[in-house]
Amino acid sequence: MVGKMKRSHSGIKLDLGCGFAKHEGFIGIDIADYGQKIVRDLRRGLPFCDNSVDEIRATEVLEHLVNDEDFIFVMNECLRVLKPGREMFITVPHWRGVSRHKDPTHHRDFDERTFCYLIPENKWEYGFDKRWKIKDIKNVNNEHLKVWLIANK
Repeated sequence: MVGKMKRSHSGIKLDLGCGFAKHEGFIGIDIADYGQKIVRDLRRGLPFCDNSVDEIRATEVLEHLVNDEDFIFVMNECLRVLKPGREMFITVPHWRGVSRHKDPTHHRDFDERTFCYLIPENKWEYGFDKRWKIKDIKNVNNEHLKVWLIANK
């Protein structure tokens, strides 16, 4: 697990679905080999211990998860590995955006309310571990959403 991973001075930071554009200082994880540290399907879980990660970036990856169960599982995994009070930054296409519809591998729709299902105030029980806090959500020209979540545990 995490014992074999190199830690930076600022702790473990994950870049989920990094592709060729891995963020500097982050451990890249992607389903295909783009030269990143970890080749892994996120639907298999994150190979890190509970409460061991300082930051997660998920840039243009969550829309590729095919079904609801996979989305719920991946979000729960991110919460599991994040240290309490640490952040996850997400970008996804907005459902109105051209990029949502032009890419045939996009399977999910997102809008400003999607991530409200992750917080305790939402009473629907779909299987999310609802210990998230929404720090901010920005709609960028109805093309993309930028979402900042905090592990509220």
